[in-house]
Amino acid sequence: MTVKTRAKPAEPAAPPTFADIARKKMRDRLQAYRQFVKRQAEGEQLEEADLATVADCLEALQLPDYAWALHVEALQRHAAVSAKLRAVVDAEPEKRQRSLELAKEVEVLQAKLRTLQEELRRTHAAAGKSAAYGQSLAQLAVEHAVVLADLDDAVTLRLDELNRRKQGSMS
Repeated sequence: MTVKTRAKPAEPAAPPTFADIARKKMRDRLQAYRQFVKRQAEGEQLEEADLATVADCLEALQLPDYAWALHVEALQRHAAVSAKLRAVVDAEPEKRQRSLELAKEVEVLQAKLRTLQEELRRTHAAAGKSAAYGQSLAQLAVEHAVVLADLDDAVTLRLDELNRRKQGSMS
């Protein structure tokens, strides 16, 4: 079982205050002024009667005459920046995706670069090895001529060595 409660009678609205009235008037003036600024900013040529109303609005809002040009320019700049923002926001998903693709590509290229750098290091090292091996072979041939020198040279060297020993032991 539902119990119905009596709705309390609505309290009568408080009468508007002077502040409420001043606020409403200011709102209406600003709204009218903004409409004129918007029309001018969008390129519409205002007529003399419209400009007279703008002058009245400026006076009622206690704004200097030069505020009109500043406000028109501000609205135009705001529209331009808003358009740029929309374009950038619209392009963000595509740019984000391209950024991910580029990051992967850079990673692949860096890995390839590391591989090539290691290969370069090894080939530089290998390029100098022939000289080192040649020097080692020459040194071994001198130190072990008996087994590594040309046979005729080995015979000559060995005989010379034996003759020197004989002469040294005879003296």
